[in-house]
Amino acid sequence: MYMDLLELSRPELYPESIRIRALQMLVAQIASRCSTKLLEVLSNWPLVELQLLLCDIISRMDPIRQGYLQDPVVLEYQKYLSRWETHSLIPFLDFLSALTSLHSQVFPDILKAGVQDLLLHLYVSDFRDPMAARHKSSLIRKSSLAAACNSFLLEVCSDPSAREEFEHHPIHGLWPPRPMLLFGQNEVDRCSQRRQMWQSLGLEEIQWRISSAFDMLMDWDGSFTGPFLFDLLIDLLEFSGSAGLPDAISFRALRSLHCLSVRARSAKDQVGEWIRGLRMYFDQTPLDYAQDVFSRIIQQMLRLSLQDPAADSFYKFCCPIPRSLVT
Repeated sequence: MYMDLLELSRPELYPESIRIRALQMLVAQIASRCSTKLLEVLSNWPLVELQLLLCDIISRMDPIRQGYLQDPVVLEYQKYLSRWETHSLIPFLDFLSALTSLHSQVFPDILKAGVQDLLLHLYVSDFRDPMAARHKSSLIRKSSLAAACNSFLLEVCSDPSAREEFEHHPIHGLWPPRPMLLFGQNEVDRCSQRRQMWQSLGLEEIQWRISSAFDMLMDWDGSFTGPFLFDLLIDLLEFSGSAGLPDAISFRALRSLHCLSVRARSAKDQVGEWIRGLRMYFDQTPLDYAQDVFSRIIQQMLRLSLQDPAADSFYKFCCPIPRSLVT
């Protein structure tokens, strides 16, 4: 049966309605965690065909894609999720993990099929669950997915060829530092590393990072860790003070930066982290560049105080967010 479904899911060979139905049946198995037989068949599936299949499904599961919850394949996946799942995307991530175990010899090729972009987009959207955005335990859901992603990345780190492939992707320099992971631990060049990674990405990822940062700060519980706070501070300073970004983006970043400043300084145990973060930023940033960043931020603040029409973006959402992600 699975051979037939995989055959019918191949792009441009069968009518779209048939192909979509085949994909729906495949993702239903993944969502319900009944994919053992599917994995066995995929272990003998040609690599090129496997990459095409993964590219198709991953592109549909991308949480920052517009029309995410209107996709018939995603809706079918959602239908078969157990109510006990802590995050809707964890079964899919576990499926990818099991798949890489079976295809360890082509682990890097699987990463190239869109897995790294998926991890990046999960990160910039703050691991939100787009299928359960209004769920009361959204913080638990986010932390559960983040833990599943870290578990997957542990497998990446344990495979030399996969790790080498991963190190060439921007997510390598943006992923939150974790002691068990073999990357992101060097604080000496954290600022320049993140700056380079963001410069290599498009505006969409930057806008999502700013938007999710603001949402995170609205859910502030006063327990942000030092590395987490430092990464957030770096990004918002860079986005707010970058002359290379449109005003609409820099003003929205400035709003999130203002919120971060207020939240950090209002929590007594976070004031020290805030000061330490600023010191680290200046220590790791060339003086001329830091001066340009803060000059730009001051200019934007003056425009805001003078009610410059361009500054209206300060009060708006950073990017078109699907209703399912608005809490």
